[in-house]
Amino acid sequence: MPDTQTKEKIDILRYIGAELRLVPAKPYKDPDNFVKYSGRLAEEISKKNNGNVLWANQFDNLANYLGHYKTTGQEIWEQTHGKIDGFICSSGTGGTIAGVGK
Repeated sequence: MPDTQTKEKIDILRYIGAELRLVPAKPYKDPDNFVKYSGRLAEEISKKNNGNVLWANQFDNLANYLGHYKTTGQEIWEQTHGKIDGFICSSGTGGTIAGVGK
């Protein structure tokens, strides 16, 4: 994760047992951007574990936003009978807000 994340986020992830690799924050086009770094790391770990690794790639995986478009957004629409004045959510990868918003 980028080393610019909040101390609270880093602390809670470590508290629940995550092994973190903090990397300098770099633009997305940079090969050392945290998303690209995580892909290389997943590939490296996968080779050591006979392919027993799942890298969701939430930032680039269209299934992230499509899942929310096809399910979460429709569920909200149905439960509110289409009467929605606004939608607010926090954003990490942007998948939820992009999918629901569509």
